[in-house]
Amino acid sequence: MKVSNKVASALVLGALVVAGGGWTLAKRHATAQARDLVDGFLIREGLNGRVGYADLSASPFGSVSLQGVTVTLSPDAVVRATSVDVSDIALQNGEIRKARLSASGADVPVLAMARADRYNQALREMVSLGYTSLRGDVSLALDYDDQRQSLSVETSGTVRDAGGWSARLRMEGIDPTMVATARRLASGNFNPLELMGAAAQNMDMLFRVALVEADVTVDNSGIRRREREIVATDLPQKQDPSGRQAAPLDPTALIRAGMAPEAARNSAAAVGAWAKDGGKLRVATGLSRPMPVFKRGAGFAPILPAFDSPEGFLAVTKATISN
Repeated sequence: MKVSNKVASALVLGALVVAGGGWTLAKRHATAQARDLVDGFLIREGLNGRVGYADLSASPFGSVSLQGVTVTLSPDAVVRATSVDVSDIALQNGEIRKARLSASGADVPVLAMARADRYNQALREMVSLGYTSLRGDVSLALDYDDQRQSLSVETSGTVRDAGGWSARLRMEGIDPTMVATARRLASGNFNPLELMGAAAQNMDMLFRVALVEADVTVDNSGIRRREREIVATDLPQKQDPSGRQAAPLDPTALIRAGMAPEAARNSAAAVGAWAKDGGKLRVATGLSRPMPVFKRGAGFAPILPAFDSPEGFLAVTKATISN
């Protein structure tokens, strides 16, 4: 039987209407579920008084978008983001095991934070360079596998007229008990006796924590440019701050820590150029197998870091440093 063009068009239009209506209903249901999930998470973690949002929407495929997000650091210092998108979400026993967050239009009020914490040297230096706020985009991806006891963290960001960063970190030996203790400490829902018990219980677990990979790139080009502009316009003229500083990385200390002399000199030169001229600096570990992060001590220091200095970390992890 031949179907006329008009009938075919009507059938297609009807199918689209039904599909669209189904999608709308599914989206409303997903949004309602996401709102319950987000609100419940904020309340359980004690964040509902500090973290807020103006609106929320979700797709049936599991992604959530929050608009008008605010994080209150103090009455006069509020971090804002135009939107925060959450995707690739995995839950276990009501707790987030995996998620990817992307914040667009983030605004960090540096001047207000500096007024609230007048002794924070980093904030004071940012204000001295003319930054009243930092604006940009940020992403963060977390993936914790409690069966394999592995944790992966990836983050990146760009800050307008300042620079940016990207980083990847992978750890293993992260026991679920340690994660639960860290969550309680972060939320403030613990008592001193519980803390002492957790410290004793988690002591041996800490010796199993190992670094698999670390790869960090930092771009300070915008900050360095502002430093040069301020020096050039000062009356009377001041000396460039980078010209008065000692070498940021000592190749002799790297060699003493176990790094090969040529690698030590190249690493120190890369850090020196980055500190003086600005730009990108990448630090990447070259581990052939996971490295324990802690080692056993004695007396009042029963646990110690596996390295005793930044140079020691770079040497032990066989890190490479480049511009």
